[in-house]
Amino acid sequence: MTDAVDLFAGPGGWSEGLRRLGLRDLGVEHGAAECATRYAAGHASWHQDVSTVNSEAIAALFGGVPGLIASPPCPKFSAAGDGEGRQHLPALCGAVDAGDWSARPSDDPLIWLALEVGRWAEAMDPEWIACEQVLEVLPLWRAYETWLRARGYSTWSGVLCAADYGVPQTRRRAILMASRVRAVSPPEPTHAKDPQPTLFGELLPWVSMADALGWNENDRLGYKRGAGAAERHGSRPSRPATARRRIRMGPQKNATVRSADEPSPTVLASLDNGGAVWLRTHQRPERASGEYQRRRADLPAPTISTNVGAWAWERPATTVCADPRIGRPGHKDREGGEAQFATDAVKVTIEEASILQDFPPDYPWQGNRSERWTQAGNAVPPGLAAAVVGALTERRMTWRI
Repeated sequence: MTDAVDLFAGPGGWSEGLRRLGLRDLGVEHGAAECATRYAAGHASWHQDVSTVNSEAIAALFGGVPGLIASPPCPKFSAAGDGEGRQHLPALCGAVDAGDWSARPSDDPLIWLALEVGRWAEAMDPEWIACEQVLEVLPLWRAYETWLRARGYSTWSGVLCAADYGVPQTRRRAILMASRVRAVSPPEPTHAKDPQPTLFGELLPWVSMADALGWNENDRLGYKRGAGAAERHGSRPSRPATARRRIRMGPQKNATVRSADEPSPTVLASLDNGGAVWLRTHQRPERASGEYQRRRADLPAPTISTNVGAWAWERPATTVCADPRIGRPGHKDREGGEAQFATDAVKVTIEEASILQDFPPDYPWQGNRSERWTQAGNAVPPGLAAAVVGALTERRMTWRI
């Protein structure tokens, strides 16, 4: 049984969220690599361009499916994009008001594909609808609210932060929710940046990046991987002020020493001529010696992913993008013209990015390296997806990673 049709389904963020609720979706996705990932993860998929399915076929095939989910393409609307989509938002909102799904305010389908939400909703007439996009698309979701309320739906649109639902990432997204069978309100947060007691008990604290990835201090010498995601809700490891570490990348003269309470220098994938990354740690600044650990470049390297500023121990990751670097808080505010990842960026593996996106670390991303990272960066965190759909269907998560 299919509980929802998922438009622009991507690699399976919504699908993973529904799976945690005991629900199943059919993902409609045009990207070959995304479909390959979905197939490998066991999610039902239709390799199809959403815009080429006519309304009669939509009604015939999916008229009895309860839910409709959509995360239209975001590059043209994102603040990181060229802004063309934002320029066309008034025209898109006008098309929604008129129910004109054939409107083409731009030649770029990455812009007008947002109107497919209305066309599929009209043809399917589902019980509930859940949509996600970058913050800049919120005015369009407001227009859809008006259109849906006229059709008998209870609606809500606004901004949700993934960290408020246990995701170790402060990803903020514009969400649209609608239902014909129950009053709609946003999902209640389960976590908070600064938890305070409430009538229903105290919320859990945000999951820090270090906790999510299982980093811990071992014998007060450097940082090594811990148990990982399985223990990510445990207590945060301590970082003794006396601990010191030396990171050696390449020649020894380039090594730097920082205390554990100081921000670390940016750590990138710098390799020596032999293709290896070198790690040196020691506790006292007067001791320059230490034990080297040689690791091949194709193996996980703690020296790359764990020598970071204090922020990663105190808070969730910033938004995971289609890039192996996680920017420090405020990294988008570059008034001095510095590079986006110039200071305190953290380089992670695709497995670590999966955890920060709330996927299992061994999620079967398919395609070449660029395609895998693009999928990971564009996906909806399953924990956020489950919170939204759970609020619409009154289903509770039965498990999470």
